[in-house]
Amino acid sequence: MADHGIPAHARNTTTTTRPDGPLLDAFERRRRAYERLDQIDKSPIGKIGAREQALLSIIDAAEIMIRSNLACTPAGAAVQLWCALWHSADISRAAQTAAAAGDVIELELLEDELDWDAKLMLAALRSLKEQEAN
Repeated sequence: MADHGIPAHARNTTTTTRPDGPLLDAFERRRRAYERLDQIDKSPIGKIGAREQALLSIIDAAEIMIRSNLACTPAGAAVQLWCALWHSADISRAAQTAAAAGDVIELELLEDELDWDAKLMLAALRSLKEQEAN
């Protein structure tokens, strides 16, 4: 596989045992952290509590891993798109929750409220899901 200019330390090197394992594991850590973040009482606006900061640190580390690895499967590429979609400025809280969970079905239910770039990302996610199934 070509390195595409990605440093050796950042490339996904587990493709022979579990394709995109590091990306998928990072996305699962990120998903669980967002799930827990939604369940805790939030600090006042402008202040981040210790529990929130710990969860945000997990999310940040997972997203760095996801961004710095080259995906080699449709599932790995989908993980990268889910993160991009979550960070889209114009999606609702419900769409963010669906994106954090990697839930295509839930996001499809919200499609009418998505802006054009989010709809294009959803189309790519549908395609990747279909490729993974075949």
